[in-house]
Amino acid sequence: MASTKLTDREVYTVTYSHRHGEDITVYDSEEAAYAGAEETIREWLGQEVDDDETRDAIIALLDAGKVHDAIIAYCEAVEDEGFEISKQGVYTLA
Repeated sequence: MASTKLTDREVYTVTYSHRHGEDITVYDSEEAAYAGAEETIREWLGQEVDDDETRDAIIALLDAGKVHDAIIAYCEAVEDEGFEISKQGVYTLA
């Protein structure tokens, strides 16, 4: 019987809660998780934020690399939507 080794590693999950449910995506790094959240905001911003000034402010934050601040601004502007980014430990068989 072949021997197996249990390895552990850390991943980051992004949970995007919205009126239709939740989308959960797994990333290998925190940087990739924030990039994924940024992509989601850019994808939905035009449809979810009606106010031009607010939308422009969120885009400016994203363009400046202030993704955390953009997430907060987006969630304040869009009712019942939110992001959670968290580090998770996972175990895999190698």
